[in-house]
Amino acid sequence: MSATISDGQWKEFWKKKAVGVFDADDFQWVIDHWQTIHNLRLGNFRAVDVAERVVSMASGFPASVVPVFSAIVTYIQPNLAELKQKFSWVNSDYAKADFKPIDRCKDVSRDTREVAFEYVHMGRDASTDEVLAEMDRHGLRPALYEELLAFGAKYPDEQRQFPIVALGSVWRDFNGDLCVAYLNRNDSERGLGLDWISDRWGGGCRFLAVRK
Repeated sequence: MSATISDGQWKEFWKKKAVGVFDADDFQWVIDHWQTIHNLRLGNFRAVDVAERVVSMASGFPASVVPVFSAIVTYIQPNLAELKQKFSWVNSDYAKADFKPIDRCKDVSRDTREVAFEYVHMGRDASTDEVLAEMDRHGLRPALYEELLAFGAKYPDEQRQFPIVALGSVWRDFNGDLCVAYLNRNDSERGLGLDWISDRWGGGCRFLAVRK
């Protein structure tokens, strides 16, 4: 991937953005320069937000189905004390949480290995079923809880930008409700939360996914 983007390339990019006309070549350009774009901030917004829009318009994919992350995953669930060493705050229910893979993830290997991750960004409020259906359409599965932790450890700044949800593992809480893990922030601090899968997800959420 290219490490730099020239002034001329940016001018052309913004010219196309202004009129909302993008094509397959623009999609490929975004992919080729993704790491550079991902780290830029232009004015009051992140360049990656514009790039995600290009991906969406040029390919018909959800805004951020682009593989740019990988991490070594060990499929062990830490205890609460260990989690508190990794995050500034942790939902206290993690003291008893024991996550199990959902049906579509039960055959996922538990061997320690490197896993490539992608985001699915719906760009609107959506139910868990809608998100999972979108993943299915693009040959993806939801990330497991252990995979979310490995991702967060390697890319700690990602959750400072938006909530990151792992729908591949669930825990049934004390009221009988199914919960999933998500990474979030409180100001600049990193947190590990729980939310019910029956809730609707906000448009800003990213859903961590792995190609099947």
